[in-house]
Amino acid sequence: MPYPSLFGVVLLAVAANAQTFVVDVNNGPGTDFTTMHSATATVPSGSVLLVRAGAYDGFTIDGKSMRVLAQPGVLLQPSQGNRIDIVNLAANQQVLISNFSCTSSPGVPACEVRGANCQGRILLDDWQLVAPLQSSFSVFEFSDCDQVVIRSLQRAPGARASASFDQGNTVLEQCSFGFGFVWGLGDTIIVTGGTMQMTDCFADVQGIAPNHAVFLNNAALRVGGASDLTGAIGGAPQFAIGGTGTVRVDPSVTFGSMAIAPSLAATTVAMPQVVSSFAGGQAQAVLDGPLQQLGALLVALPGPVSTLPGIVDAFWLDASSTLFLGFGVMAPGSPVTSSFPWNGSFGPGIPVIWQGLSFDVVGGFQISPPSLLVLP
Repeated sequence: MPYPSLFGVVLLAVAANAQTFVVDVNNGPGTDFTTMHSATATVPSGSVLLVRAGAYDGFTIDGKSMRVLAQPGVLLQPSQGNRIDIVNLAANQQVLISNFSCTSSPGVPACEVRGANCQGRILLDDWQLVAPLQSSFSVFEFSDCDQVVIRSLQRAPGARASASFDQGNTVLEQCSFGFGFVWGLGDTIIVTGGTMQMTDCFADVQGIAPNHAVFLNNAALRVGGASDLTGAIGGAPQFAIGGTGTVRVDPSVTFGSMAIAPSLAATTVAMPQVVSSFAGGQAQAVLDGPLQQLGALLVALPGPVSTLPGIVDAFWLDASSTLFLGFGVMAPGSPVTSSFPWNGSFGPGIPVIWQGLSFDVVGGFQISPPSLLVLP
């Protein structure tokens, strides 16, 4: 169905306020900057950086809104200095970094992404860890960051990735974290305080040390979709999810080891989930969830975390741009679906959030985890 003109007006306003700059390490025609560091330090808040193919250094985004959109062939390499820092975002600021690949040398991180002191949103989309060596690793660390979304983080065989999130709200969607077959490297994902929602994610620990795929320090975890979590299965088998806090798991989730430590308050419950995608000029989403419940699909620009009385989970939608685009009853093989056309006329790399809402008279309302979609 066509999106209403109001949504188009909001997207146009977002695009109109953005200045676009080209970053090209090879200094081709139309280049504004040849290094990421100089680009992110120089451009004004709200800018779009179009990054051309090549090997690049790390960079810092400090107190600025920014969209960093990489073309195919953009690579972060250790020899270039590959740490990315995102710091000091105000509540009305947002950073999107999309389509980066990382490689590594033995003992050198393939990629380090660190966020700190951010009231605004950090959105990472479509990252590839292509390091071919078993000794390569990537680190994602966020401290005091109110909203972090990582969508589609994929690892090549032998590439390792760990993550820690301290005091914030995090969404992982279609992500793969783990240590491969290297022994004794600690818990794969650590969450201290705050909340984490995982959809269609993989996380494992292989080896003899008593480590977990996810470890909570007084945090709340929600896991759904085709997620697959495995704790240590070697000499000291361990729970996939350990620590202290609360855990809700959809029945669709699988575990390759013991599932959830008894120290956690855990429940198994059917929950709504949304999968979004872009194909054939259409932004589209599918809402699955508890069968025979009413379902609705919403889409908007990313917004602050907002809760409603009596509902456990939160919306991540900008209220001024939120649209209801699909309604129905969720049945076997018949999810709620919706779409809208997109031709890129408002500019590239505009992020939107899809969320679903389900209802029945016994369980009341449930809200799905956010699904990030970056419009090309």
